[in-house]
Amino acid sequence: MKKIILISLIAGIMGMIVACNNNNNTPIEVVDDTPITIDSIATNDIDTTIINNTEAEADKKDLDKPSYVTEIEIPLYKFKNEELHNQIKDIIDTSSIKNAHAISIEYFPQKKEWNISDSVTKFYNLRIETVGLEVENVIEKKCCMIGNKFCYINSNATIKRLFTKTGKTQKRKVYTGDYWMYFDYIFVEDWLLLYLDDNDSITYIY
Repeated sequence: MKKIILISLIAGIMGMIVACNNNNNTPIEVVDDTPITIDSIATNDIDTTIINNTEAEADKKDLDKPSYVTEIEIPLYKFKNEELHNQIKDIIDTSSIKNAHAISIEYFPQKKEWNISDSVTKFYNLRIETVGLEVENVIEKKCCMIGNKFCYINSNATIKRLFTKTGKTQKRKVYTGDYWMYFDYIFVEDWLLLYLDDNDSITYIY
């Protein structure tokens, strides 16, 4: 009799174990058929934080930015003497202004003095310099390309001595404020002084 009771007890325990296992393996019924992904469980708080950070960065960038950006077209000129262009390009490419985003060039009919020291004076008649953020009357400027570098032409005397018309224009994006027009690059002031003789030969002065 005891054996029958023991066998029945063991059988009952085994049945309970099998039933528990079957319950654990039963698939969970999902009402919505949409797959669950990492993106679908992003919280509103996280999304709001990302948006707020993006807006904060944009506001930070806009603190010093003028009112709007516009694109202008400036009359494009080219060097009369291609060899002179190449000489000037080579000087720029090995100089302190080689990384400037934009430059300007000006020829002086009357040569100017450059005092290297108390006892040494040299003369120059061509100045090439980096262009700053503030460019007054930029609409009235003319331009050229020296290699791939954008260059403003600063006077009619410079055009008469060095350049000829192409009949084309060069597009330039500028920031327009109330009083000034601003260019979208960092300005580091630097310049080159050169002497151009009557035979279009260039001498580096400074």
